[in-house]
Amino acid sequence: MSGVVKIKCPKCGAVMNVKNVPGIENKLVKCPSCKEINPFINYRVMNGNGENPTIYGKDDRTHYGNNEKTQYTTGYEKTKLNTNLNALIGELKMPDGKLIPLKLGNNIIGRAAASSKATIQIPTDPAHKRLSREHIVINVVKDSNSGYIHYASLYKKEVNTTKVNDAVLEAGDKIKLADGDKIYLPDIVVTFELPDEDKTSLK
Repeated sequence: MSGVVKIKCPKCGAVMNVKNVPGIENKLVKCPSCKEINPFINYRVMNGNGENPTIYGKDDRTHYGNNEKTQYTTGYEKTKLNTNLNALIGELKMPDGKLIPLKLGNNIIGRAAASSKATIQIPTDPAHKRLSREHIVINVVKDSNSGYIHYASLYKKEVNTTKVNDAVLEAGDKIKLADGDKIYLPDIVVTFELPDEDKTSLK
């Protein structure tokens, strides 16, 4: 394994060198030129003379795509797709410590059920159905100045009591989320988290 990989930024085209560490394909890289942070697999890996850039891990990239619906099984297992491509946008931390990454646009959160329209489905005790099949929505919006903005709102008017920190979420409310905010859903509490750029950027 070579000690250094030369890569090209997918946004501004700047070329940089990063350490070729184990698991590099799962890392996030911050471009020193445009400051954009992207998954390593989005960068172009340059060959020895800097010509004809190729996609790193081409065989692995065939497993990536846009899932219309991400079904989470017991234990909130994350798919490789969501872990690598969406972690930067923000995540929900479950009580067992597992992280569920969010995606741009509407993330509908609700109880796991065959008929649920939720994009993030949370398994619950079959005897308890206080969490609606489509309960809340976290809308992720790209902002050119501050990165991503996250808004929490109810999916429908009548659901069991739901809070963001100490504030009860009412129909029509749109609460801007901050790192560490607690979302109190019926029978479960999840934490909204933003990634730590210092830990994920490669030097």
